[in-house]
Amino acid sequence: MPTKTDSRKSHTTMIIEALSKTDLPNLESYHNHSLPPTRDHLLASFVKLAEKELVFLINWSINVPGYTELRHEDQVHLIKCCWMEIFLLNCAFRSMEHSGRRLVIASDLVFDRECWSNLGMFDVLEQVAAVSNQLEQYNLHKEELLLLQATVLFNAEVKKLASFNKLHEIRQNILDSIYDIAHKYHPGNLTRVPSLFLLLTHIRQAAERANSYFQSVKSEGVITSFRLFSEMLDA
Repeated sequence: MPTKTDSRKSHTTMIIEALSKTDLPNLESYHNHSLPPTRDHLLASFVKLAEKELVFLINWSINVPGYTELRHEDQVHLIKCCWMEIFLLNCAFRSMEHSGRRLVIASDLVFDRECWSNLGMFDVLEQVAAVSNQLEQYNLHKEELLLLQATVLFNAEVKKLASFNKLHEIRQNILDSIYDIAHKYHPGNLTRVPSLFLLLTHIRQAAERANSYFQSVKSEGVITSFRLFSEMLDA
């Protein structure tokens, strides 16, 4: 007869399989490296890529277990609140091999510290790079990343949502899965999950500062051609 533990492990396997099928891709930016790395040139490639990832993110969220069980307005609210966080979290994960010295914005676009300055986002990207360095030290597994993405999505509300009870249930399922996967790859490490959650608070801080920066840039009329990105900033 299946035990409660067996049922939980089975649920964790189901969640991981669902998240793996809709994994967010490492896109190409098609950045023109022959031009000088000015703010506007770097900004155009960064925002263009972010807008592409937004499209994938919206499609990804539909396949995250439990998301479509929420009310539609709650689904929209969560995406609007968390998209920058997930973008920066993925950037941190892609950049783990660079030990906090560079950030892999796209497969064909890597920003060093000079680019962070040129872009006008040094403090924001330095914080993301610090998280990336920590993820490298923690030897973060891809399955843990998938669950952290889902954690960000379901903890993104800034108001009490209509689907509050369902949201609480989904959060608990994701939390159980994170502990299961952490135990799978790092048995006996009781501080691992709290440490990873602490890194998510740094990603949220960086995302808030990034949103403020882009809202300022938007007022200059620099990124108005990127409709979806602009709409998300307004949200």
